[in-house]
Amino acid sequence: MPGAHAARIAVGATRLAGVLEATSGRLDPGADGDVVHRVFTIDERVQAEVDTAYCEPPTTEQLGILDDVLSTLAAGLSRIEENIRLTSEAETDQLTGVANRRRVSKSLAAARAMADRRDEPFAVLLFDLDHFKSVNDRFGHAVGDIVLARFAELLLDNVRPFDTVARWGGEEFLLLCPGCNLDGAVAIGQRILRASPDSFGQTLPAEVRQTTSVGIAVYPEHGRTPETVIHAADEALYRAKREGRDRWAAAGVTTTV
Repeated sequence: MPGAHAARIAVGATRLAGVLEATSGRLDPGADGDVVHRVFTIDERVQAEVDTAYCEPPTTEQLGILDDVLSTLAAGLSRIEENIRLTSEAETDQLTGVANRRRVSKSLAAARAMADRRDEPFAVLLFDLDHFKSVNDRFGHAVGDIVLARFAELLLDNVRPFDTVARWGGEEFLLLCPGCNLDGAVAIGQRILRASPDSFGQTLPAEVRQTTSVGIAVYPEHGRTPETVIHAADEALYRAKREGRDRWAAAGVTTTV
């Protein structure tokens, strides 16, 4: 690009600094010259910006080449953004906004790899809203949907940023806690069980006490694969429900509380 001195490209909030070489050789980066600013948008959203400094006023041809480059960059960024959006939607439960099973599979694989590398555990907690069918039957599915969304919020409010909260199916939710041992997982489960009846605000009448049961298992103590750990947590959950609901049970622990 004859006459070009230097270019600064901005992509979103990230600025990349670089010096363009002229066909006649590298120009003095301290030289004075004109600056041309270009902004490219798609659907009224800024996709890319570029500031180009010239030792002499740029020609129409030079500006046209720059416009072509930035147009290609902006279109590429737009496609990347759209792919990210579609992937996020495919891995998100649309009702509650938390992860779905597809994302959990990825999170479990990552948690196992990290656990093996660091020689540390991870915990899986499976929650089930007790007698949830009666909520739908009595108050309607619209209210039931709100209850599910509120419970998802309760989980998100009680976990760390790097934990994974997922809707596992129906009224079941899964919580994946990397680096968490059995004692830590039990403490989390107890905290959520205590908060559950009071977490639904005006969604349910005051006399309706929506409780929760939880089953807990830990890798590698209760399973050598993510699938076997989930199976152990699932068995613990159904033991908690058989023994009265509104309680937790853990794999390898004979009592429920």
